[in-house]
Amino acid sequence: VAIVAAMRKLITMINTIVKRQVFWENQKHGC
Repeated sequence: VAIVAAMRKLITMINTIVKRQVFWENQKHGC
């Protein structure tokens, strides 16, 4: 169970980072 919880946390963190990167890329290009 602990492993699954850790994996979910990791996936959530990665998703947040990806969304942030996409947001910054859009800001740079002025979209």
